[in-house]
Amino acid sequence: MNVVDTSNVNKKEVRFSIINENVSKGNALKHLAEYLNIPDSNIIAIGNDNNDISMIKIAKIGVAMGNSTSQLKKRSKCNYQN
Repeated sequence: MNVVDTSNVNKKEVRFSIINENVSKGNALKHLAEYLNIPDSNIIAIGNDNNDISMIKIAKIGVAMGNSTSQLKKRSKCNYQN
């Protein structure tokens, strides 16, 4: 099992997920792309929390929203500010 911290340093709340090691948004995106025969070069992922990091890593273009955690912003290829 993995514990994924999804706390946002800008808020006073602590959130986390306990998940199986093989379950992630990244794995889901990878399997979906394979199923739909979508090449990695055509994958874009958008997220705002630590549970989106695996998905951002898989994508050719990974976008972090303006309210994203600092960990996600560090790993994304693009940051969106509204």
